[in-house]
Amino acid sequence: MKRVQTSAASPSRPILVLGGGIAGCTAAWKLHREGVPVLLIEASGRFGGRIQSEQQLGATFESGMQFYYTAYTQTRRLLRATGLESKLRPAAVQGWMTWKGRKTQFSKTKPWLGIVGVLGNLKLWMAMARQALSLLFVDIFRSSASDANDGISVGEAFQKRVPHAVYELAVRPMVTSYSFNESEQHSLAMMLRILKLGIVAKPQALICGNDALPRALAGEVPTLRGQVRSIEMGEEGGVRAVIVETAEGIRRLEADQVICALPPPSAAAVFSSIPRLRELFEAIPYTATIMVNLKLDRALDPVNWVYALSREDGHQAAFAIDCRARCPEAFPDGKSVLQVSFINPLAARFLDKPDDELKRIAIEDMKIYLPQLGEWVTDTTVIRRPLAVPAFAAGTFKTVHELKNRAAGIQGLYLVGDYLRVPFVEGAVRSALDVVGPLP
Repeated sequence: MKRVQTSAASPSRPILVLGGGIAGCTAAWKLHREGVPVLLIEASGRFGGRIQSEQQLGATFESGMQFYYTAYTQTRRLLRATGLESKLRPAAVQGWMTWKGRKTQFSKTKPWLGIVGVLGNLKLWMAMARQALSLLFVDIFRSSASDANDGISVGEAFQKRVPHAVYELAVRPMVTSYSFNESEQHSLAMMLRILKLGIVAKPQALICGNDALPRALAGEVPTLRGQVRSIEMGEEGGVRAVIVETAEGIRRLEADQVICALPPPSAAAVFSSIPRLRELFEAIPYTATIMVNLKLDRALDPVNWVYALSREDGHQAAFAIDCRARCPEAFPDGKSVLQVSFINPLAARFLDKPDDELKRIAIEDMKIYLPQLGEWVTDTTVIRRPLAVPAFAAGTFKTVHELKNRAAGIQGLYLVGDYLRVPFVEGAVRSALDVVGPLP
C-alpha cells in the first residue's frame, strides 16, 4: 500500500481527505497531529459515517455500529488518545432465540444447546473443525485476494454439513447480526473472521455514543462541509483538483494528494471520468437495514437483552436488542428501547414501507417473546439505512484487490475505508493507517 508524501503538503495545497467516516477522520487526525496540512471534507456535517449514535426518544442509541471490541487494538489507541477509553463499558451478549415456537435462552459461551441438543452442537463443531486451519491463521482485520474461502459462500460450506436447525440457529444469526445480510451468499472468508472475532474478543459500548470517537477526531482538524462532485485528473494521469459543492457554491480545490474515504457507491460517482475504477466501485455491493425503535413505558429484564427471530417462525425481522440493557448509562430515564432490525434482502424491499406498517410488523414479530409489547410502546422511530455495510459475497476480496491495484496506479490518489480490509471499525481504522503510517 502506497503512503502519502507528507513533505509535499503545504498550507496552500493541503492533503484533501474526502469523507468523514471513521477511516477519513483517522487519516485526517493522524496527519494533523503530525503537523501536516490537511482538510477533511464531509457532505452531511456529521462525522462517523455508518457509526451513528442517534439522540432520540430521550436517550442515546446506536443506529449503526453497535460495539467496540477488545481486539480493536488500533481503535483503542485512538480512544485513549482522545480521552474516551475510560467511557467503555462491557456488554455481554446474551438473550433469547426461538425455533418453531420453542424459546430458549442463550449466551455467547453456551449458545443453541437448549434447542438443538448435544448432537446438533456436535455436528456444528464438526463442520467448524473442517475450517479449523483457516480459522487459526486468518487475519481478522485484513482480507486477502488469495484467500481460498473467498469464493465459497456460507450456505455452500454449511447447509449440507449441519442439520437445518443448526444452520438457522447458529450460522444465520452470527452472519446477519454482523453483516445485515442473509447468510447464503455471504463469503465464508468473512464469516470466519466474524467467528474468530467473537471467540477472541469481548464487546464493549461507549456510554457517550459510539460516534463520539469520530467526532472527537474530526474536532481537532480543519474541515469543510461540502459534497464532492468530481476529481480532476491532470494530463499525466495524476490528481489535479477536487470539485466540491458547498452552501456558498461550487469550489475548485487544487490538490496534489487526495485520500478518498467515500463509500464505494459515492466514490463511483466521483470517479465517473475513470470508467474501470468506477465499475469496480460499483461492483462492491452494500446491504440495507431498517431499524424500528420502540420506546417502552418500562425497563425489560437487563440480563437477557438480545432477541433472535427465526425465519422458521414466520418472522420478517432478523433480530432485536434492548438498547438500554446494552448501555444503561445512555438511558437516563431507565426505560427500555427495543431496536428491531430488518436486513437484506427484505430490508431493501421494505425501504419504502410506511412507518406505521413497519411498527406493526416489528411489534407482531416480537410478541413471541413479549406478548403484551403493543401495550407497552409509548413512542416509535424508524431509521432506514440503504447503505448499511459492504456486502462481502463470495469473490468480493478479488474485486477489492483489483480496485486497490487500479487506484495505486493513479499518482496522488489514496483509498481508505472498511471495504478495503473488513467491514469492522478496526478494519476502517487500519486501512487509514496503511496510508498515513502507524500511530505513535
